[in-house]
Amino acid sequence: MAELPADTHVHSEFSWDTGGPDSVAAGRMVQTCEQAVRLGLETVAFTEHLDLDSWLVHPDDVKDSQTDLVADGQLHPRRFDADRYLAEIDRCRHRFSKLTILTGVEYGQPHRSDDRVADVVDLG
Repeated sequence: MAELPADTHVHSEFSWDTGGPDSVAAGRMVQTCEQAVRLGLETVAFTEHLDLDSWLVHPDDVKDSQTDLVADGQLHPRRFDADRYLAEIDRCRHRFSKLTILTGVEYGQPHRSDDRVADVVDLG
């Protein structure tokens, strides 16, 4: 079997737009690792969405799983739970010891909140 490249852009239940860690999101971290192993991937990188600002949205553009995030016409992303994210990464690294699991965030609009991102970066 030919070696497959790494997937370095994967989102899980820890991205705010998937419904959060308590959701029934299709792309759960454990399921993604299981699929990576089945496909023969050696590496996956979970690059969760991190947005610290709210923005105007049209009601038709909001997914059903995100309606609770809208107030006064603005979408307010869920807070990134770095502790739970890193704990789940650790569990997956132990469970899938032959799979290299990398961490990261896809940080939206960093120029607007550089003072606040330091708190998140310091966690990991």
